[in-house]
Amino acid sequence: FDGSLVLAQAALQHGDAASAVAAAEAAVNEATRVQLPTTWRAHRVLAYAYRAGGDAERAAEHVAATDDAFARIAERIDDRDIRDGFASATTREGVER
Repeated sequence: FDGSLVLAQAALQHGDAASAVAAAEAAVNEATRVQLPTTWRAHRVLAYAYRAGGDAERAAEHVAATDDAFARIAERIDDRDIRDGFASATTREGVER
């Protein structure tokens, strides 16, 4: 999972949207298969990759998937202060939800 995300992000930095999409799709598939709570990260990177490749529709699909996955995590945090801190920390990291 993490290796695929790193490859996707590196490909994005080098302007290779096609490789970024392939690596990010692998990350989404693996994260989904093993039910990682950080699946939202893979969807976020895949959204960036699709956007970089000019596919706004697919990017929007993965932005929505990011929102859904992130919301599932946040809703399981009972303590409001911790939940708000989680949301705030990820926003500072540049997470699009």
